[in-house]
Amino acid sequence: MEKKERDSGLELLRIIGLFLIFWMHGASSYVNNSLSAWLCIVIETIGNVGVPVFILISGYFGIRFKPKKLLQLDLMLIFYCWTGLALRFAWGDAAEYGMEQILSYVLPVIGRNSWYFTCYFALAILSPFLNEFVEKLEKETFRRMLVLMLVIFSGITTFLFFDITQDGGKGIVNMTLLYLIGRYIRLYQDKKVYSRKKLITAYVAIMAVCIALNGALYVVSGTVQNRFSRDNTLFTIAASVCLFLLFKDLHFRQYADIAEAKLKQQTDVIHAQTEAQKVVIDSQAQATKRIQEGYTYQQERGFDVAQDAAKNEGAGQFSSMGIGLGMMAGVGGTVGSMVGGAVSDAFVGMAKQTQVTANRFCDQCGAELTPGAAFCDECGAPQTTSDTCVKCGFKFIKPGKFCPKCGAKREF
Repeated sequence: MEKKERDSGLELLRIIGLFLIFWMHGASSYVNNSLSAWLCIVIETIGNVGVPVFILISGYFGIRFKPKKLLQLDLMLIFYCWTGLALRFAWGDAAEYGMEQILSYVLPVIGRNSWYFTCYFALAILSPFLNEFVEKLEKETFRRMLVLMLVIFSGITTFLFFDITQDGGKGIVNMTLLYLIGRYIRLYQDKKVYSRKKLITAYVAIMAVCIALNGALYVVSGTVQNRFSRDNTLFTIAASVCLFLLFKDLHFRQYADIAEAKLKQQTDVIHAQTEAQKVVIDSQAQATKRIQEGYTYQQERGFDVAQDAAKNEGAGQFSSMGIGLGMMAGVGGTVGSMVGGAVSDAFVGMAKQTQVTANRFCDQCGAELTPGAAFCDECGAPQTTSDTCVKCGFKFIKPGKFCPKCGAKREF
């Protein structure tokens, strides 16, 4: 048989079931007036679902017959029962106990000192056969069997007050019925999700009807009987099933995982927003710095490239100068103007130097001629060359036979 991990919702239901059982037993001890009688009716009606809930949980998970664990449970019961019997004799409460009562303490399981543990031991011994039996049954056959058992052992008792088992539901028959209902839910209804609102509404409605019927019976008879809330009535079984289905689908671990995932998602969003805001602040700071220092982003990148090129030891001196000059020329602004001015001055100097070297001298006396002069200023001798092309007007800057612009033959 498959093993199912314990669910946090059903574990919580176990705790609630224990509380309901203690609450119910405590209330039945203080019925001494009309008010306490009505309180007892309410408390016992609500609290009596505690034991059926435990049996439904056992049927859902399936009892695995293990003699060692049953023996440990039996020894624990013997210890508590013997201790209780010794205290009763010490206080004088057990002075009138007969042999049958004493044996119920000495052998609590066989002596039925606690009906629940006696029936549970019997159910644990029968569980391997019950599990194998219901797993081989078809779903429809299993369902019809449960309906028939509910009619015979619960329906007749609820509405006709005729208890076939004569135990008020505190016996092996009703415990087996509840165990089989738990097995049916596990085998055929486990994946079905029920509306929590409808389950809560059904549970409250069942409890209200049951309290009203028990109250009416108290008014008629004058005694608190709570026949409609016994363990084997349809009201108690139906209310127990509603509670079981309600808590079966409560998985607190799942809710914790969802909450953790949402928290992580929110943390990631906050982190991303923080990083984005940091980038914005850094960008604004850099922009402010550039404005104050008088350059743009493109110029800053040009500075970085020029600096990287200057650090490049693999390039030659001439190429480094060329790359650096090109990058700096692309920077613009103040540095670009300085570089542009230096280059412009260099070209002007070269033009002047070329112009100086292009001055002409007289062939007769060697005096420097005035640019464009046809005669010498010193000796008056005519000059044999012309400074300007007669065809295109190009001004010659050095001697030659042809115009370097149009190719016409120079006249002398």
